[in-house]
Amino acid sequence: MNNKTTSGLTLVELVITIAVAGILAGLAIPSFRDMIQNNRMASHANELVSSVNLARNEAVKRGVQVKIKAAGTATDNEWGKGWKVWVDDDGDGTINGTEVVLRDVGEFNSSIELDSTGNTSLFVYQADGSLGAAQTLRLCDSTKSGEKGREITIAPSGRVSVSDYTCS
Repeated sequence: MNNKTTSGLTLVELVITIAVAGILAGLAIPSFRDMIQNNRMASHANELVSSVNLARNEAVKRGVQVKIKAAGTATDNEWGKGWKVWVDDDGDGTINGTEVVLRDVGEFNSSIELDSTGNTSLFVYQADGSLGAAQTLRLCDSTKSGEKGREITIAPSGRVSVSDYTCS
């Protein structure tokens, strides 16, 4: 009698295992891609909300106007190019050498766009924390139409809210 025990895998078992793993990976990778894109979108929305809250808090704390300006041109409503939050001591709407820049956010490194619905490239927080007029920005993936995005609304009181939005 031969009491040999074999251990390991046969070639057939190995090929079947690799095929099953390939099928599962093919199903999972698109889901991971969507999850990563959703996380990027949430991160960008949180960055804007954080900047808006910083501007409001600093305006109240310092008792002066604090502004948030999109990094694009004055007629550009694309906030995805970045923005700056600063204390505008002289009220001219531009950052001068002596004015304090509280936050400088760079351009998004993806297909995500952040646009103002009112073609606004400058928000001005008053010393009482108010904004004056309501503002709405929409965050969407430019490569996907009909997908879920985020809508960031800033009330005249200065409070921020984020809700889901279907991109077009």
